Amino acid sequence: MLTLLDCQTDQDLIDVSNVSTSSQTFINRVNSACKRLLDRGDWWATVIKAQFAVYNSRVVWPRWVGTVLAVNENRTPLKAQTGWFDFLPLTSEDWRAIRDCYPNRWDRMRGSALVNDLGTAPTFNEIATGQTNYVIVYPRSSVDAGKTMTIWGTDQNGWPATETLIMPNNTSSPPFVASSNQYQSIRRVIKDVTADYLDAYQCAANVPGTLLDLGHYEPGETKAEYRVSFIKSHFPDWCQGERRISALFKIQHVPAVMPNDLVSIGNPAAIKLMYQAIQDENASDADNAAKHAAMAVHELNLELQNKLPESQTPVSYEEFSGVSMSRHSAF
Repeated sequence: MLTLLDCQTDQDLIDVSNVSTSSQTFINRVNSACKRLLDRGDWWATVIKAQFAVYNSRVVWPRWVGTVLAVNENRTPLKAQTGWFDFLPLTSEDWRAIRDCYPNRWDRMRGSALVNDLGTAPTFNEIATGQTNYVIVYPRSSVDAGKTMTIWGTDQNGWPATETLIMPNNTSSPPFVASSNQYQSIRRVIKDVTADYLDAYQCAANVPGTLLDLGHYEPGETKAEYRVSFIKSHFPDWCQGERRISALFKIQHVPAVMPNDLVSIGNPAAIKLMYQAIQDENASDADNAAKHAAMAVHELNLELQNKLPESQTPVSYEEFSGVSMSRHSAF
């Protein structure tokens, strides 16, 4: 793991930076270098496995989840599908026919459920259909007094509503701020950079009663946007209650703001070379920019080969019913 402070004190980066490493320009270029590198491949420590809870067939992935690559539940694979799945001309009768044709491979072929991408949402726990709730926000740090969080949504009358909440001192009374409107839904959230988390809840009253989670926003987070997936199952009882899944995903680039924030690429040599490529671009030197970018990718490939040798890559031939490849013939 590499922090922004590590980059600010790395001598190689200091030598090529041409600006103070404490300046916003340096921070912006390091973030830009990391994002470009992340977009260029799946590098060491950028593909991660973790477990998540699914409530009512819906999972809101954390901010740092970029692309969901694979999903399992109790070692049973769930097929991950994009939004196009909803528009396929296949009905339940089609899938039943497929199942009948391949009775011994039904579970392995389809898994017990599908993970369908729904786009993005600004909250972890949306307001339930048919309810209208107030938004109540608690700042964790007194330093964040006066900072703002603006919400866009639909009010109790179904009209678009916008509201800016100003954070109180968390040692004052009350230590929270409540919205003046009740909301049926929250469509957008923007906040200031803060020293600590802002904890947002939904409540039937504008004073704390039974609080339900809405979102917990990180200090450097300014625009809340999380990927959302819906679990669809051909087994009706699968999605009842809470389920736990494991997922393999590629991380999302999250800009580093404070010195102790992690940067999304952990290879300082690659960051330095991409930093130089950005400087070359700004100087209209396209040739050197391309060379430095290629060198940065080469550094990451060397690291990837060192950390994950190709000889350890698993190979599956389940598509051939598990029969040894030596027994297959081409006609």
